Amino acid sequence: MSTDHPNRTERDYSRLFQSNDLQLYTYFSSDTMMNTYVVWHKDRREAMLIDPVVLDSGLFEILEGNNLEVTAVLLTHHDEKHFSAVKTIPKIYHHAVFYGGGDSIFHIDVENVKETPRFHVAGFAVDPIFLPGHYSDSLMYLLNGLLFTGDILSAGNLVLADDSYGRALMAQCIRESVYSLTDHSLILPLYGPPSTVAIEKETNIIIQDLLD
Repeated sequence: MSTDHPNRTERDYSRLFQSNDLQLYTYFSSDTMMNTYVVWHKDRREAMLIDPVVLDSGLFEILEGNNLEVTAVLLTHHDEKHFSAVKTIPKIYHHAVFYGGGDSIFHIDVENVKETPRFHVAGFAVDPIFLPGHYSDSLMYLLNGLLFTGDILSAGNLVLADDSYGRALMAQCIRESVYSLTDHSLILPLYGPPSTVAIEKETNIIIQDLLD
């Protein structure tokens, strides 16, 4: 996997990852301190947005600069405080389909894939992984060795549920669904830098304590 830093302004916190036919921009919003991800096939114009936090000029320039049409939006959870961009996307990208663990957000229909083993968007197969214990609609998405974890799992951290049962349930599900992936699988969270499955197995003390 290679990385490239295009011409960047002071407030441009984007980075391009390339792996075979997959193109991935990770776009960091300095206003919200959260990441939005753009994924597309190098031979296609259709793109998916994963956890669109904002649709500001920086993200819009990535989409327009690569001549992309957003056809899918993947939400790891339906917290409206996190994803204000969702309200704007249908006004610009009229054919965008929303996917998540619930049925709607901002009165926009969402295709509920919580119990779907696999679906296909923008030329890629996507495997949703349901992570109970925090939100009732929490999902992670796995495609081409990339795991988009939302705010549940990030480098060295785990969102803590309100009760001990919820925390234990999340840790158990991560051991079964995440730690069973190949060690080099890349973890791409809503907050913070990327990590890998191997790194989290070795260094995520929070999960280790919950599993002991």
